[in-house]
Amino acid sequence: MKKYIFATILISIVLILTATSCKRSAVPDPGNIDPKGFRIDLTGEANPSTLYIPLANPAVYSDIIVYAEKNDGTPVANVKIIFEQEGYGYFEGFRVSDTRTTNGQGKAQIRYWIPAGTAIKAEVLTSIRATLIDDGRFDIPMAAVFDYIPIKIIPYQQQAVCINGKVRDTNNIGIQGIIIELSNNGGVTLTRNSGSYTICVPSGWIGTLAPTSGAGYTFTPSEYTFESPFAVDLYNYDFYAEGGPVTTIAVTPTSFTFSTAGGSSNLTVYNSGSELPIPFTISAAESWITIDGSSARSGTTEQTLIISVSASGGVTRTGYITVTADDPNVSGSPLTFSVSQNDGA
Repeated sequence: MKKYIFATILISIVLILTATSCKRSAVPDPGNIDPKGFRIDLTGEANPSTLYIPLANPAVYSDIIVYAEKNDGTPVANVKIIFEQEGYGYFEGFRVSDTRTTNGQGKAQIRYWIPAGTAIKAEVLTSIRATLIDDGRFDIPMAAVFDYIPIKIIPYQQQAVCINGKVRDTNNIGIQGIIIELSNNGGVTLTRNSGSYTICVPSGWIGTLAPTSGAGYTFTPSEYTFESPFAVDLYNYDFYAEGGPVTTIAVTPTSFTFSTAGGSSNLTVYNSGSELPIPFTISAAESWITIDGSSARSGTTEQTLIISVSASGGVTRTGYITVTADDPNVSGSPLTFSVSQNDGA
């Protein structure tokens, strides 16, 4: 009996020692929800944290700032943070999610904005979720490290009723970013990525509802007219768009003159018709003309390139550069301009 007790005790001691030797350190493992269980912590803030939606443009902004730090407070640089909005508003470029990389101080920042006239009938508490793209826990593989940054959204007034609709192109596809405006200071909003919109009207409002985008579209109908106030939400006030953003490729300057000793100068390629980018290819017809160190280059506007010419040995000569948009429907393409060398330059 004593031998059995002794053996039992011996086995227990061995098991305890074995278990102890498997721990990574003498510090107890944290609980599953204990912040110390993470290699990296995220803390975020919104500046400002309250957005008062105006009736008309401009929109209102908040800068979302997130800091990534190790458990000892050391900043974590060059890690990617996903920012996601949780209900209202956009990031830059009408995105509902976007990614930023922390700098040397562990800081990542993105701008969040709410369009003027956004249809919210009462005060709303929304949030931005910031997520670290990393296996952030010691004890749970592939666990996410994240923080929610709260933002309070206060409408320009307690709205009564709203008008709903959609803007579609000729292929019945919704168009994002079209401005929808009410006359008589009724408000303004933007279509969502699906092309749909909602705009709420002040009590007793009458007037017209119309898309007012300057992107080259024409709309059918051009507007809706409301001659008397209404007391219920309205739906299916749709618009159909024809045409589209104007795209015209252009350069500045439109010609170059160098001395026969050669030299270099800047060339800017851009879209003179709208802010949309234009993919293009640029090439020189003569070997003595180079563009950014090569005879041809592709890119997307707006770009500033370097045009260089070699010495001509005192000889006067003229060459040509051609800029061609990838899309054959772009106005102004192909665009050809001259590059000259002469002793009078």
